[in-house]
Amino acid sequence: MPNCLAARFVLAASGHVAGVINPPARNERSHWLNDRLASNSWLEKAEEKSGCWWPDWDAWMKRHSSGICPASTQPGNVRYQSIEPAARPVCEAEIQLMRLCELEYFRKSIHMCIN
Repeated sequence: MPNCLAARFVLAASGHVAGVINPPARNERSHWLNDRLASNSWLEKAEEKSGCWWPDWDAWMKRHSSGICPASTQPGNVRYQSIEPAARPVCEAEIQLMRLCELEYFRKSIHMCIN
């Protein structure tokens, strides 16, 4: 059972996509922390921290976890049975095709901007 009293809200300065594609090393964004969840003035009392929220989340997760365990080699378990096989992996030929399509889209976009 998770410790609901340990719940925490962190407000990021960027959307979910920017938070994923901008690794912490870039240090481009900021985030706000305030451990009082029930506050009507949460943002006013929150502390702005420079940098990505990932390291803060990682530290919080480590404080609230029982440690690292090896990944399962089989899908599902006794309580949660696998309902269907996972999607097949993308093959190298498909990856190359996607890259070519992206390149062609980029070329067309540049051509439209120039002309």
